[in-house]
Amino acid sequence: MGGSAGNLIVDLVDLVINIYIILLFIRMFLTEYERYDAVLGMIFQATDPLVVPLATSLRSRAAYTAPLLLIGVLLGLQGLLTGSIPEAIQDFLGTLFKLYVLVIILTAAFREAYLNPIVNLGQRMVRPVRRLALSLTPHPAAVSVVTVVMLVLAHTVALVVLYSFAGRGGGDELVLAKSAFIYTLRLIVNLSWFFVLVLFLYVLLPWFSPDPGNPLVQLLTLVATPILEPVRRVIPPLGGVLDLSPILAMFALQILNAFLHGLLNAL
Repeated sequence: MGGSAGNLIVDLVDLVINIYIILLFIRMFLTEYERYDAVLGMIFQATDPLVVPLATSLRSRAAYTAPLLLIGVLLGLQGLLTGSIPEAIQDFLGTLFKLYVLVIILTAAFREAYLNPIVNLGQRMVRPVRRLALSLTPHPAAVSVVTVVMLVLAHTVALVVLYSFAGRGGGDELVLAKSAFIYTLRLIVNLSWFFVLVLFLYVLLPWFSPDPGNPLVQLLTLVATPILEPVRRVIPPLGGVLDLSPILAMFALQILNAFLHGLLNAL
């Protein structure tokens, strides 16, 4: 019983550290003007207690110095807590990879997303990778695809290095590369759960009557509506009231997730 309680505490602390690391990473791309944003301002509020004192002691004007140092310290602490620093780094890289690919998908599939301050922040994060992709292809329409391919390759290589440090694969680089590549593809497939979550939250919105000008509410509406409209055309709301499209769309996304994972299992 005591062991289970101890594991639960470790898992909770690990989750809190994960969230804080991501907030620190996002903060590096924020401007001081966004400190007063209704949503993005919360990132400043959460990270200021550690970032401000450290930045003051370092006397550094660079916005990324203190957050980067804190990320390094927290990754080390997380590794000691879970028993594997390479695994902590792997989880962090996996989260960043999914975040970057998600931003690219949103901006490529939903043009209006560029106007949302949350997606606009994501655009700043992926801009360096997009610039590199632009140097590789003359076709603007292919930039998003090239960017995702570059991210897949970079994440796969990083995993191979981490797997080597952890002693996986028995030293066979091909086995390591295949395992890392399939794992990277699984991360992309699992992004389907983001859209399931978006649909679920979108269904709950009317119950809370949120401010329609809130960037988070706008993002939920922006992403959910194009997914639900095709379903509504096939199966309109029953009696003009009961809308089953969110349930059907979430079910379809879960089936797609299971199907794609099945294909990856066969590799």
